[in-house]
Amino acid sequence: MKKLYALLACAIALSGLQAQTTVVIKLGPNGKDSEVSDYSSNVNQNYGDVAVFASYIWQNTPNSTIYSEKALVQFDLSQIPTNATITSALLDLYADNPTTTFVGNPSTPMNGTNNASYLRRITSAWDEHQVTWNTMPSTTTANQVILPSSTSATQDYIGINITQLVQDMISNGDNGFMIEPVSTTPSNSMVFRSGDYADSTYWPTLTVTYTAETCARLRPGEEGKDTEVSDYAPNVDQNYAEVPVIASYIWQNTPNSVVYQEKAFIEFDLSFIPNNGVITSAELDLYADNPTTTFVGNPSTPMNGTNNASYLRRITSPWNEYDVTWNNQPGATSANEVILATSTSTTQDYLNINVATLVQDMVSYGNYGFLIEPVSTTPSNSMIFRSSDYVDSTYRPTLRVCYTGVTDIRKVQQPTFNAVVYPNPFSDYFNIVIPRGEGDKVVSLKVYNLLGQQIMEKQLNVTEDSQQFTFHRYDLNTNDDILFVALNNGAETKTFKLVMNK
Repeated sequence: MKKLYALLACAIALSGLQAQTTVVIKLGPNGKDSEVSDYSSNVNQNYGDVAVFASYIWQNTPNSTIYSEKALVQFDLSQIPTNATITSALLDLYADNPTTTFVGNPSTPMNGTNNASYLRRITSAWDEHQVTWNTMPSTTTANQVILPSSTSATQDYIGINITQLVQDMISNGDNGFMIEPVSTTPSNSMVFRSGDYADSTYWPTLTVTYTAETCARLRPGEEGKDTEVSDYAPNVDQNYAEVPVIASYIWQNTPNSVVYQEKAFIEFDLSFIPNNGVITSAELDLYADNPTTTFVGNPSTPMNGTNNASYLRRITSPWNEYDVTWNNQPGATSANEVILATSTSTTQDYLNINVATLVQDMVSYGNYGFLIEPVSTTPSNSMIFRSSDYVDSTYRPTLRVCYTGVTDIRKVQQPTFNAVVYPNPFSDYFNIVIPRGEGDKVVSLKVYNLLGQQIMEKQLNVTEDSQQFTFHRYDLNTNDDILFVALNNGAETKTFKLVMNK
């Protein structure tokens, strides 16, 4: 079915195209979890390498001091884009086995008649191997989840719905969860196996399903691929690869003379979109030629005639910008074609043309670009646009495209290389933190744009202490708003998506 494009037409929205990615994260011994205790002799004690973590309120003997423990857990969510919409986040926690690993006073991991616990989002940074009761981070009650009182002494808590908490972490910063007792009355406990537990089957596990768009703006210059062809008898074998305009017209030089036409070809490089990508939006901008500077044809104005509408169609076979002529032009299909409506002025630009379905077809079936050709067979009607060879880059053809991947399931274990990039998104600068434990070494930093082109490379000299490296937007020398930061410590590469505010 044809789609009519006009400047005043309402945009056709795409719906139901959001694809999902599911990430399964097992905490593991290189993950980040700990517990803290307010027992007087333990307030400065760190438990970063203990095989369990606990949430309890306890009293060793009647009339003795009441004390409590809280658990801290953080999963690495850096692989989830900062613009992601979390559709599901489920947390699995496994009760400790008291016969093998239990390291506290409760006789069973799930103990007491009111051992419910809060699951809250941590709002400040903490170090797994330094955190104590006296230095524990802050939390918020916003969107907190309650783990209800247990129904057995060894109850696992599987599929805890923490969707909104994870969304808050993606949107506001990820510092993990705190698990703490609801009751202030002893003796109630929840004791779970941690990422340091010997059997990986029982490590804390987070399953996150999300949708996220990746967007790019393509405005190629002289390296772009566009041209025009003509069936005017002297020009059928003529190539126009480096002309600053592209034309779609049906023309007649004088009454009763031969009627001839021109067609335009444009191809954008879409290789960065995965073959199974789902296009959520795509808009094309075409700018009318300026007849006083670059016009190279018979029409007196770029938009000429009373029926100069043009088809915008998908090209279906390869073509070479510097070889294509009328006599060897590629094929095209009318499937999902778009019509550029008859112009309302002689210098009308065509902006925000909805080409989402055409671009989806290119991703799905092969990308050979767009064909622009006249609808009418009656002279004299023209549409003449500036090409990628036009001297002023502001007026070159531009394609804006957003897409998502298809459903994907990845199982990952917390990385050993726990670098952090913040703030993200950033405006003037961003920081890279290499935490303690990396030792004295050189970490390689590379920054890429959305097309995979490297735009910066640095060597970071890291010592045993935590190191912070600051980079400003002028260091990047780019206007791209989506970047990828790759850090390599010699054994592992960790990649972050970095968003730059305009």
